[in-house]
Amino acid sequence: CMFALQGLERLKFIHDKHVVHRDIKHKNFIIGKNDPYNIYLIDFGFARKYRSSRTGKLIKFVNKQILIGSIWYSSYNAIKGYEISRRDDIESFGYVLLYFAKGRWLPWLRYEYQNMKWSELIIKVREMKLAINEEILCEGLPYEFVLYLKYVKIKFEEEPNYNYLYGLFISILTKHSMKNDLNFFLIKKTKPKIIQRNKQINKK
Repeated sequence: CMFALQGLERLKFIHDKHVVHRDIKHKNFIIGKNDPYNIYLIDFGFARKYRSSRTGKLIKFVNKQILIGSIWYSSYNAIKGYEISRRDDIESFGYVLLYFAKGRWLPWLRYEYQNMKWSELIIKVREMKLAINEEILCEGLPYEFVLYLKYVKIKFEEEPNYNYLYGLFISILTKHSMKNDLNFFLIKKTKPKIIQRNKQINKK
């Protein structure tokens, strides 16, 4: 939840600067070495402006775009070839949150180690993202995760309600009497298990 709150703040910051990231994935969020209380968003190689900083005019909606960014965290609209906007950054971040909350797993990651053509992979992941509903995808997690993924299906030009999304994760913290103390060192406790699991996957 603490990661979610800071991640949303980073996204709102760049969106307020008229920029969409377009490559939101777990590897692009890091903790500062000498500043372990802050989450940083990195790698703006695919970033672009979604509106003019001078006029405020939005870019034109385009279909049949080449997929930008990671297929595993891409929004459903992005994987269909639609132009990426703020909603897509927000949806991709939702998949990042699920990835961590589910123990570094998403259902379509089953295709990661299968030998298939890129075109086939896109179809498989797109079909699964369309078919699976939010309740099944977020099974075992607080219902706020379901509300998050339902909300991100907003219009191309629509500005995300960041305060609403913040509120979802603050609600989880409050319900479970947890504090937003910025202590991210819990990650270290799970590292040995993650390494062992990755070795098992590579063997398969």
